[in-house]
Amino acid sequence: MIFEDWHLMLVLGVFILVHCAKPLCERCVELEERILACFHMASALSCVRFVMLWLCMLQPFLFCSAYLYKRAHNAPSQLVLLTHIKTNPELLLNETLEFGRNASHGALSAVAVTLSWRTLDYMFFVVPLALTLCWSTMLWMQLSHTHVLHEGQSWDSDIVESVGTYEAVYLLELLALNLACIGVTSHGRTSIEIFYLCMALTLLMVHCLSSAFVERDGKAEAWATCAYFVVLGALMRNWWIEMLQAACAGTVLIAIAHTTAVTAICWVHATGNGQRLASTIIAVRTFASLGVCMVLLCVYVAGWEASC
Repeated sequence: MIFEDWHLMLVLGVFILVHCAKPLCERCVELEERILACFHMASALSCVRFVMLWLCMLQPFLFCSAYLYKRAHNAPSQLVLLTHIKTNPELLLNETLEFGRNASHGALSAVAVTLSWRTLDYMFFVVPLALTLCWSTMLWMQLSHTHVLHEGQSWDSDIVESVGTYEAVYLLELLALNLACIGVTSHGRTSIEIFYLCMALTLLMVHCLSSAFVERDGKAEAWATCAYFVVLGALMRNWWIEMLQAACAGTVLIAIAHTTAVTAICWVHATGNGQRLASTIIAVRTFASLGVCMVLLCVYVAGWEASC
C-alpha cells in the first residue's frame, strides 16, 4: 500500500484541525509572538526550548514536506515488507500424521501452509507518531499557560485529574511511538507479531506511567523497577536479535533510538515515586518522542537504499 496524495491531504487536514482548536490556537499565537522576540531574550536556553516546541508541533508538516521532496525528485518509495502465514488446520494435521508415519515423505505440503506478503509505505507507520506528538505538546503547553502545570510542581496524585486529557493523548503517543519504530524495523515479520509486541510494550509503559504518581517505600520501588526492566528485556530480546541480523544501518539506528527512548521513559516514571518534578517528566517525554521522530525523519529522507 503506497502513501498517496490524498493521504497527504488528510494528514495536513488533521494537522490544521489540531492547530486551529480554539484553546490551543490562542496559545500558538502567543508562542509565535514570543518566538519573534526570541533574539531579545537573555537566556539561550529559552531559545532552544522554543525551537524544540516548534519542532514538536511541526512534525506532521515536516514529514509531509519530506514526502513532497522525495516525490519531486522521483525517489523510490520506502516500503516495509509484512508477511502473512495462513494454515489449513485439517490438512496440516493430516500432513503431520502422515509425516510421522513415513519420515521419507519430506516437507509438509504447500497446501497445508501458505505464505503471502504485502508491502506498506513507511509513512503509514510514522505519521501517527508525528500527529500525536504535535497534539500532546500543544496540550501540555496549554496546561502550562493556564498554570495547571509549573516547573516546581511535583508529578504526584494531586495533579492526576488536572492532566487527564493530556495523559490520554500521551498514551496514544506511546502506542504510535512503538508502532512506528517496531513497524519500520520489522521487515519480513508478520503483522500479528508486530501488533502483539506493540501492545505488550505499550501496556508495560502505561503501567510505568501510572507508577510515577504513587508513593512507595524504597524496597518496593527497587523490586518494581527490576520487574519493569526484566519484562522489558524479555519483550525486546527476540525482536532485537532478528533486527540486528538485517545489518541495515537505518534499521539499527531507529532501534537504538527507540530502545533509548523507551528505557528513559520507563526509568523516569518507574522511579518517580510521586516526587519527580512535572518539568522533568514533560521534558523526558518530549525529548524522547522528538528524538525518535527526528531519527525516523532522517532515515526517511536518506532512504533505505542509502542505509542498507
